[in-house]
Amino acid sequence: MFRRIALTGILVLGAAGSAATAQEWLAICGKCITPSIFSKTGIGTANAVALARVTPRDAEGYCANWQPGADQAACVREQLATPEAQETYRASADCIAGRITPIDGKTYRLDGAWRGGIGDGRTRWRDASGRVVGRDNASGGLGISQQWELLCPKPVPAQAAPTHAAPTHAARPPSRSGRRSKRNTDGNGCAAR
Repeated sequence: MFRRIALTGILVLGAAGSAATAQEWLAICGKCITPSIFSKTGIGTANAVALARVTPRDAEGYCANWQPGADQAACVREQLATPEAQETYRASADCIAGRITPIDGKTYRLDGAWRGGIGDGRTRWRDASGRVVGRDNASGGLGISQQWELLCPKPVPAQAAPTHAAPTHAARPPSRSGRRSKRNTDGNGCAAR
């Protein structure tokens, strides 16, 4: 009986200890190795910065998840030898103005939050041309959201949210019935790309 209680206590303490030391990371893509953060400064301010690198532990997690049947030691060595594993990743944000420069080096403006579907409640972004960055893996909008949430954990005040003009789109001629067609639009009435 004592062994069972002692083992339960060790497991509970061990779980609490591992949760407290959980490594933070920066999203790259849905199926990419994720670099661990080694430096954070100015979190929640106009000068928030996070730096990350791929560690052996990151490579182990990637290999266990994406190549479970492979020789894990060989997979880790292979991942650590990639150019991506040699980089230092940097994400920065102005949490007050609602701007972020994620690891892709481009600047995006906060545009509210997604409603419904994947990413519901997560931040939505506009690129330099004013287009909304999609939340699919290829567009990377939710990766930007993950980096923002790490750099700017508090919500942006309403008065600090960026103001911008609605994106301009070429007007579509009315259909023969006199109404605009919703076909081939992105859901906002803009021509689909």
